[in-house]
Amino acid sequence: MKLLLEGPLADKKDKKKEAYFLINIGQQGRDIFNTWEKTDAEKTIGNLFEKFKFYCTPKKRLTTLRYRFNSRQQAESETIDQFVTALKLLAEGCEFGDLQPSLIRDRVICGTKECSIKERLLQEDDPTLEKALKIARSLEASKLDLSSMGTAVRVHAVRAPRKEKPQLKTNSRQLPHILKQHQHQKHSQAQTPPSEILPQLWKSTAPSVAMPCARSNVQLLQKTEPLQKDV
Repeated sequence: MKLLLEGPLADKKDKKKEAYFLINIGQQGRDIFNTWEKTDAEKTIGNLFEKFKFYCTPKKRLTTLRYRFNSRQQAESETIDQFVTALKLLAEGCEFGDLQPSLIRDRVICGTKECSIKERLLQEDDPTLEKALKIARSLEASKLDLSSMGTAVRVHAVRAPRKEKPQLKTNSRQLPHILKQHQHQKHSQAQTPPSEILPQLWKSTAPSVAMPCARSNVQLLQKTEPLQKDV
């Protein structure tokens, strides 16, 4: 509203400015305005602003404002610049005077979420707020760069192709035939000598790999058969 009165309505008389002001403050504001006793000296638009400002602004409690300032901590999602801006806004009503920059600097050191910034600023010999903020920005940027580099390495490791061990393929169509053949061999096992069973079994399953073992087993059985007959 003040920008409107000082801009497009700057050349208007106070009576017209007052009318625009009362239109924009709403019915509740007009009711408050009508309860005031106004002299001719108080009818200027500047005095009107001051009276509403005094009415709407709560009574300032200095201890409460300074408590909010001194207990302010940097949030996890807050950058160092955002943190300093919030401290400056809190310090406006604290009446720190010339000590305000140094008190904001102290609050940055005590309230920062980064231990590296805290340790680095404590090593400085009474730095100004500008110098402390410059150091904090540099350390914050370095941490973000390292974090982004670590994220890129992890993403590359996750996307790297894994070597899988080859799995043996089984032809499911051959299983019923093999099982049927084994069942037939089981019924005729009593009439068939062991030297004939083993070669047939190995031949039906894996002849290229198992035949040498089957032949050695047959030779072993042929050597032991006479001993069993003698017993």
